[in-house]
Amino acid sequence: TIVVLFSLLALTFSIFLLKGGGVWYPPVAVLFTLALSYPLWSWRRLELFARSLHDEKERAKATLHSIGDAVIATDATGGIEYMNPVAESLTGFPLASIRGRPLDTMLVLKTEAGVSDEPFVALADCLRQGRSVRLARPLFLTDRLGREYAVRLSANPIRARKGNVTGMVLALGDITDTVKISRKMAF
Repeated sequence: TIVVLFSLLALTFSIFLLKGGGVWYPPVAVLFTLALSYPLWSWRRLELFARSLHDEKERAKATLHSIGDAVIATDATGGIEYMNPVAESLTGFPLASIRGRPLDTMLVLKTEAGVSDEPFVALADCLRQGRSVRLARPLFLTDRLGREYAVRLSANPIRARKGNVTGMVLALGDITDTVKISRKMAF
């Protein structure tokens, strides 16, 4: 748009000189310079946007790595795309070995009553209906080595610019100590 504006300005100036002063100023040099500088200017803008995107990605990565809760991001089908280090240690799976696999192949979740479908139904609703999920009661997560943790679960959909759901972010907070203390107090 700016190249078109400058091109029109060069042509207008040339016509003004011709009509007003009787002097012909050929706009070819200006138009040629603009045509050659446009790719360079576009490349610089692209480079600036790429640098900005990289900085934003690094900032988000540092933020997610510093959070004390397990954070897992999925695609629209529930395939795992990202896990922070806390999620890797809580589940026992490194991201490299689980990336792209369905969430339910890695997470073994159940309620206190032993029901294992309920959490995954809520997560599927998050993806399908695009609504946030926060389960109030504790769930029990069994890691790859068979250790059990009490966790609180929340999930939020990730939306594209058009509003459609492209994935979800799942947060699992380890509340094992709190549940143990609660049980001791109840006993």
